[in-house]
Amino acid sequence: MRDGTKAWQEWVSRGLFDANGNLIEVQSIGRDVTDRMQTARALQDSEARFRGFVENTPDFVWETDLDARFTYCNGQSRTLLGFQPGELLNRTVTDFMHPEIVEEFKSKQPEVIRQKKGWRNTLVQFRHRNGAVRYVESSADPVFDDEGRLIGHRGIDRDRTFQTLLTQLSLDLVGCKADEVNDKVDQSLEKIGQSYDLDRLSIWWVRGEFIYRDNDWARDGLSGSRVQFAKVSDLPNAQRKLMTAGAIYKVGSVADMPMDSADRKFIEAQGIRSLMIVPLQHEGKTIGIAACATVGRERRWQDDAETELRLLLGKITDAKQQAESTLAIFRRERDLSLSEELAQVGSYAFYPTDDSADFPSGWAARFSAELCELIEAREDEASYELLLSRIHEDDKSRIDSAMAALINDGSRFEQEFRFSNPGGQIVHIASRAELEIGRAGEISRIVGSCRDITEQFNREEALVVA
Repeated sequence: MRDGTKAWQEWVSRGLFDANGNLIEVQSIGRDVTDRMQTARALQDSEARFRGFVENTPDFVWETDLDARFTYCNGQSRTLLGFQPGELLNRTVTDFMHPEIVEEFKSKQPEVIRQKKGWRNTLVQFRHRNGAVRYVESSADPVFDDEGRLIGHRGIDRDRTFQTLLTQLSLDLVGCKADEVNDKVDQSLEKIGQSYDLDRLSIWWVRGEFIYRDNDWARDGLSGSRVQFAKVSDLPNAQRKLMTAGAIYKVGSVADMPMDSADRKFIEAQGIRSLMIVPLQHEGKTIGIAACATVGRERRWQDDAETELRLLLGKITDAKQQAESTLAIFRRERDLSLSEELAQVGSYAFYPTDDSADFPSGWAARFSAELCELIEAREDEASYELLLSRIHEDDKSRIDSAMAALINDGSRFEQEFRFSNPGGQIVHIASRAELEIGRAGEISRIVGSCRDITEQFNREEALVVA
């Protein structure tokens, strides 16, 4: 063509022959088919781009017939399920689903077909070829033939295993009671181990020069870790990475380690072939480790798995630390209660709540059993107003002012006063109180004690009279 672009022509020719069959003329007719050829080439290019996109996308793309049998799968079937695309063809979706959801899928499928609809962002559990649990977010559209009849579905599944586990661990562990944490952690280790194709997963805490095993999970048919305690120095190379740098320590194959390596000797003694140790940190310090291991096989540790495991195991660290703090408070309060009983000292605490205003409006209170006995009250009646009502009328204003000064400017609260109980008994008290300040500078708690000094007061009075 004059403008330099390529032109396509289609020619039709025929020959003219004489009575003896000799060719005497060739007649040809040509027509321009450039537009048609360009359209066809564009369709081929578009299909090639689409195929390239589908095969290279990180998502699992598939097609099924009305019996939920795969008629097409892209290469991501290898990553998500551990099967080559050809191995899935003519097999049903339920062959690869987690057993817990198969019946639910079968019960819903007839209605989906009847309504000729697809679905959006539905969470589905699959089983990887190696037994690992995979969570996917599935979306699909109906596929129709030229006559408008439904012939199957075409969809995309996106791997949501990490996000699902992170949500589940947060729900299970955050706010969990201290005495339930160990069971919840064991359940969490099982979920993580199955989803990340591990054979063993154990939690160890650092105590000086030693680490001790706390929680442990192993795949069915395998034993857990072989030791309960170990020296940190038993793994010198790992120690430098984990304790000093807070970095992950990885061993793809024990066979690749130097024969005389102390790390290799320790790892082989545990029957481990591949190992990844994740540091468990709190306030920037490594306080423990999580050992992720395979026993009968070697594996490569991917960067995304490292990041995800560090975040998931961090949830366990936070839960264990919270439980330990709660138990420490419980032990202190238990010891304090015993000390109060022996020394005839009662304690009280006041806490701001979501609905509280300036003290004491809306503040919660806790009275120890010894204090309840001193003021003749029940523990469920605890409040600042109740405590103030028990104080002798001649002392009440002074004590209320002293408490206000403590709250407003942190003034020292050390006071002596009298309780006047409902039964008419007068109890002489020596009291101390102080503020506990939160990270943002707010008052997180007011704690105080009341010591019965009636006998001491009476002895002093008797001495004055004498």
